[in-house]
Amino acid sequence: MAECGMEMGEMGEAEAPDDVETSFMNISAEDSENIHHLEKTLSQYTGNSQVSQRERLKRSKVKAWLDEVEFKFEGRLAPAPAIYTEFELDTDGRTLLLKEGRIRVTDVRNPNMYLALSTLEKKVGVDYIRSHLFPEYTSRRT
Repeated sequence: MAECGMEMGEMGEAEAPDDVETSFMNISAEDSENIHHLEKTLSQYTGNSQVSQRERLKRSKVKAWLDEVEFKFEGRLAPAPAIYTEFELDTDGRTLLLKEGRIRVTDVRNPNMYLALSTLEKKVGVDYIRSHLFPEYTSRRT
């Protein structure tokens, strides 16, 4: 576990507040390879094709995160139907952000590391997670 300070990162994204302990999860090697390929080829596209590729990349990143959440919760946590609309890619084309508060979901130093749901809870709260991401989510915090 690492702690981050509130400062601007290399690409201008906001870092986690000082009082939030940050936990990450690794995505699978297969997902990592697929995402890396999409990131690497994104600059080859322009116009509507690039918009489509960015959406494909965003969906791949969200899906990889969802797969890890599903694994961690042993399939007991179903995502909200419109969960993909809750995320966006930052201008760098690599960093996955939660639209609400533009919270970075991927680690800036290692794009294979994604925020653990417990860390996301500390940043946006249980109510946000239940209403936008995982309706059956219950906090593990006491």
